[in-house]
Amino acid sequence: MAWDRVYVTLWYVFISLMIAFELYTLLDKRSSTPPLTHVLVAEAPPWLVIPFLVWLLLHFVVAYVKSGKVTFI
Repeated sequence: MAWDRVYVTLWYVFISLMIAFELYTLLDKRSSTPPLTHVLVAEAPPWLVIPFLVWLLLHFVVAYVKSGKVTFI
């Protein structure tokens, strides 16, 4: 198996685990299990998160434009 397939598979596993954890916290009746969003807001400073989110948005816009799937730019 090529390295790129391993990378993509690990990425899908990671995303699936994050979604599963979010669903678990949504369906969990205990208030002691915080969602990941609450943990990030409590632990990560805004000066770090906001530039990351802007970069992430621009990164995806550029990737979609380069792939030809989006033509608004």
